[in-house]
Amino acid sequence: MTTGFEQLTDASLSYLSLEELLLELLDRIRAGVGADTAAILLLDEERKVLLARAARGIEAEVRQGVKIPIGRGFAGRIAAERRPIAIEDVDHADILNPILRMRGIRSLLGVPLLVAERVVGVLHVGTLKPRHFTEDDKALLQLAADRAAVAIANAAFAEQRSTTELLQRTMLPDALPVVPGLRLSAKYLPAATGVKLGGDWYDVFTLPDGRMAFVIGDVVGRGVVAASVMAEVRTALRAYANEGHPLPAIVELLNDLLVSMGRSRSATAALYALAPGSDELEAISAGHLPALLVPPGDPPRFVVEAEAPPLGVHLPSGYPSRNVPFPRGSSLVLFTDGLVERRGTIIDDGLGRLARIAQEVSGRGGLALADRIFNELDEPLEDDLAILAVERVGEQ
Repeated sequence: MTTGFEQLTDASLSYLSLEELLLELLDRIRAGVGADTAAILLLDEERKVLLARAARGIEAEVRQGVKIPIGRGFAGRIAAERRPIAIEDVDHADILNPILRMRGIRSLLGVPLLVAERVVGVLHVGTLKPRHFTEDDKALLQLAADRAAVAIANAAFAEQRSTTELLQRTMLPDALPVVPGLRLSAKYLPAATGVKLGGDWYDVFTLPDGRMAFVIGDVVGRGVVAASVMAEVRTALRAYANEGHPLPAIVELLNDLLVSMGRSRSATAALYALAPGSDELEAISAGHLPALLVPPGDPPRFVVEAEAPPLGVHLPSGYPSRNVPFPRGSSLVLFTDGLVERRGTIIDDGLGRLARIAQEVSGRGGLALADRIFNELDEPLEDDLAILAVERVGEQ
């Protein structure tokens, strides 16, 4: 084998998409090791399978969407055992993927793709003639994989973040409705750094009985999966509401939906409804943080709904609702945990800080309340956040 693996991390690769990057890496690796085929399978952590994402010489592996369970077959064993594996005679080996034999591959060498000691995929090369892979061969291919893994992880993170942000912003309301007597404002911000994008969302819409519904929610998890679950939950909530179900039934149906989806889906959500001219909200929560109520002339207080677990659990009893006073001149602030949680502090400190900020800015004119609260934050976000503020500004 020749090396030349310093080319695997040159600056030009940073401008490529993930798919372009993978193919470029495979071209360089295949040439560097003198192989006929090369392939990269990336780990789907949730399903515990390796997915063929790019290949040279065995492109059918990608076209046919090959999936290899962790621990099974050639690539699955490499990922599970986190070590190089060589097969000198494919005909007498445990190979799950029939494409390898159909292509006429005789010998294989594969290594794990590792980032910070975490397996993110598998790289393997193959030859059409029998070949004995030495320990030096394994070490050199592992060196190539280690260098490639960094570039792959960076590109995959950028792709995931872009996809997640697009999905989140597509599902959030383009504009809040204009409601007489109410001033509505909202803010959604992704985390400043890291893989923190999740499934935060808010919504405002009119129920069939004429009440305004205010919703805030947060799907447990991060990345594209959390954002896609958020999209399903938000769409389902609107559908159940438009069917005319009462609030407790809407939340129970959402819980049943997440339970039926399996894979330990979980989310928190809170739903509030206000009738025209009413001084009370109907409030219901599924494990979500309490909303902040800022009454006129009184200290802010958190609206503590009846205790109920998050969505996605097998619930022996239902989700009860309660009525909450919401007099004229009051403001209601709904939010997700990214607003109040900070590393190294307890959440009560964050809630207390939010209450102080809301009291300080609630009487100011100019910007809407959600913007006024957000502008008081003085540190980078560690998690994405959503804020939905409802201000009663006049007669309904």
